[in-house]
Amino acid sequence: MKTFLTLLFFPLAVLAQTETLGPDDLRDRAFQMAKATVEFLATDAKTYGRLGKTTCLDCADYAGLKAFINQQKLMNAGELVNETERLVTTTTKAPAQALTELRTQLITRVTAGSDHQHRRGLASFATYESQMNQLAGPPQTATPDATADLQDAQLDTLFAEETVAPLSNTPPADNGWLSKSGLALILSLLSLAVLSWLVLFRRKEADKRKPTDAGNEMKVAHLNDELVHVKGDLRRTIETNGKLQNRVEQLEKQVSVLQKVVGVASAVLTTAVTPPASGASAGANSAKESQRQVSPNPAPRQQTQPSGYTGSAPTNPVPATRSEQITSQQTTQPRPIPPAPPENRPRSVPAGSPDRSPSPRIFYARTVDLGDGFSAESLTETTTERPMVYQIQVVTPGQATFRVADDPYAQRLALSDPYSYLNDACEYTSQPASNSRIQTVKPGRLALQGSKWVIMEKAQIAFG
Repeated sequence: MKTFLTLLFFPLAVLAQTETLGPDDLRDRAFQMAKATVEFLATDAKTYGRLGKTTCLDCADYAGLKAFINQQKLMNAGELVNETERLVTTTTKAPAQALTELRTQLITRVTAGSDHQHRRGLASFATYESQMNQLAGPPQTATPDATADLQDAQLDTLFAEETVAPLSNTPPADNGWLSKSGLALILSLLSLAVLSWLVLFRRKEADKRKPTDAGNEMKVAHLNDELVHVKGDLRRTIETNGKLQNRVEQLEKQVSVLQKVVGVASAVLTTAVTPPASGASAGANSAKESQRQVSPNPAPRQQTQPSGYTGSAPTNPVPATRSEQITSQQTTQPRPIPPAPPENRPRSVPAGSPDRSPSPRIFYARTVDLGDGFSAESLTETTTERPMVYQIQVVTPGQATFRVADDPYAQRLALSDPYSYLNDACEYTSQPASNSRIQTVKPGRLALQGSKWVIMEKAQIAFG
């Protein structure tokens, strides 16, 4: 039984350990490695921004791959392709060893360093690493010495079985192909054929699934990006609602206080204008009595009548007392104007909002906190506390321009995460790169709508 199993699986072990690759395999697999690396770089939205295409279906050679790199503006990716093409034409090593070294070199180049380390956390990295391992060939798990030792052990087993078997005086019958050795050989060949068919079938299935898996991974990456944006919008909306709720409560308190003040003022005014009738009459009578006692009215002077006058003589009017004069003045005096309602009073300028004076003023903002604009409360006139990415100049009370600040610390902060700090307010004329200088080619325009500076036109920036 041991002899049968040894003859059955020994050729399979040798076949798995001795896979050979030719020059054509080296060129084809090296190109596929370069293509997989470029398509993986196209999924890095943090470095290159949002991209439309992440797979190059029409790339059949290095020229097509370079055209895809220029179209998607993948900086430094062309150098990797050139190095791969040069390695294939100049290497003198065995194809398997050259492919293994190329795989290690490409993965290290695109994922090493502080600027590229985040790519290992992308959803497409697992698929990219699996493709590179498949293209580099199966790992060599057995060395030539180990293979020789295995063969010697198997031969020793065969000789041991033959030695232990008892000798018989009857010579063995030779049945040709029907003997045990012939049957074992036939089964070994059948096993090899079945194994070869399974390997080819699995490779075809894997090739069919590759485009579908890559497309699904790109969809997952885009959905993750949209989820991050939606969460940011939700957070900003919740903050805005909280601020509005606090403002409404403050206004309601102010309105209630003003209503109480207006009610008290109206009551005091009504009391001062219309005094009680009984009190006025008593005052008038007491004034008349005092006047009679102190200074009685003198006798009226006789007026000379003209001759022929038959009418009655006019009587002299009785002078009014002091209290009656005061009462008459109070009734004829115009009523004072009540205070203006709260909605007609001049409103105070909220803290943090830009001054509406004709002279231009400079404000600073760290980020686009409302997605499509800056809130007036987030603007500041100083940059001493922390770096401010945007510089805003108020041109008119309702119009302003903005640009990326020239402060090196602010630009370093923006380049650390361009997607969060620059994408909402700026348009790129070139792709961002670390340790570069941000130049504002054309300032953006803002319009004041309530307490929000809305972005009417994005700023155009370049990286030098």
